[in-house]
Amino acid sequence: MNFDSVLIYLPERLSKALINLKCKHITEIRMRTGGPVSVTCEKGNITFDEKGRETTVEKGMITTSAEMDLCVSALCNYSRYSFEETIKNGFIPLSGGGRAGVCGRAFMLEGRIISALEITSINIRLNTFIPFLAKEAALLMKERPCGILVISPPGEGKTTYLKSLIHLISTGEFTPAYRVGVVDERFELSEGIARKGFCDFLCGINKKRAIELLTRTMSPEIIVCDEISEDDVSAILGGCNTGVSFVCSVHGKNEEDVKKREFVKKLFEAKLFSYTVGIEKKGEEYLYKITKIEER
Repeated sequence: MNFDSVLIYLPERLSKALINLKCKHITEIRMRTGGPVSVTCEKGNITFDEKGRETTVEKGMITTSAEMDLCVSALCNYSRYSFEETIKNGFIPLSGGGRAGVCGRAFMLEGRIISALEITSINIRLNTFIPFLAKEAALLMKERPCGILVISPPGEGKTTYLKSLIHLISTGEFTPAYRVGVVDERFELSEGIARKGFCDFLCGINKKRAIELLTRTMSPEIIVCDEISEDDVSAILGGCNTGVSFVCSVHGKNEEDVKKREFVKKLFEAKLFSYTVGIEKKGEEYLYKITKIEER
C-alpha cells in the first residue's frame, strides 16, 4: 500500500492536506475521532493544518465523527459487516494489500470480543518494499536454510526487512531459490513483493494454524512468521521437528530483552535460531546487526 493508493480511502480535506505536506517518507497516517490527525515520517510524529503545513498538536487537523465513519466505510469497501471478524482482531485488510489498524469501543463477553461498537482510531500503515535490504541475512543461507530471529521495537522496520528476505531467498538472488511458506495473519508480508519466487502465502489465518497447514500441505524448506507469540511455540517447534527452518520476528530491544519472555527463551533453548538480526533506529537511519548465536 503506497501513498497514492491510500488517498482514496481518506476524507477529501485530509487527502488535500497530505498532498501538500512536506515529508519525504510517510510510514503511518493516523486519524482519531475528535483528536488530531498525525503522520509518522522521517521527522517523527507530526501534525498539520488543512493546507498541509506542520503545526502544533493543539492547532492540527481534527477528525470529525462523520469523517471517521466515512473512512471506515471506504476501508471496508462499504460493507463493514464483511470485515467484522478482522475488526474484532484490531485491523482491516486493504484491497490493495496491507492493513489499517483500528481501535475504539467494544463489547466483551466471557473474555472474548463479541462486537466492535465504535471505531475511534485508525492507523494506516504504508509498508515499503526494499528488495536488497536483507542481503546480508540472505547470504547466511547460501549453503543451506537456517533459523533467524529478527528483533526490533514496534515500528522500526522488521516487517520491511522480512519482506526483503522473503524476496531474496525465494527468488535465488544470492542463494538457492528455496520453497518459502509465509504466514501472513494480518496481510502485511505479501504486499508489495515484486517477485514472489517460490513463495506460498497463507493470509488471514492465525499463525499456529497456518504453520501447521503449511508444514503439512506445502512442504516448505523455510517458514516466515512476523510477530510470534507464546501461542505459536508448539506449532513452530513441531515444524522444526519436520526439518523446516524458521525466520521469525519479535518485538524487543535486543536478545537479552526478548529472552525475558519464557516462550522466546524456550525457542532459544531448542536451538531453533542460528542468528539474530537486531534493528535499531539512529536518527533517520536504521542499523542492522547480525549476530551468530553459537559464538556466544
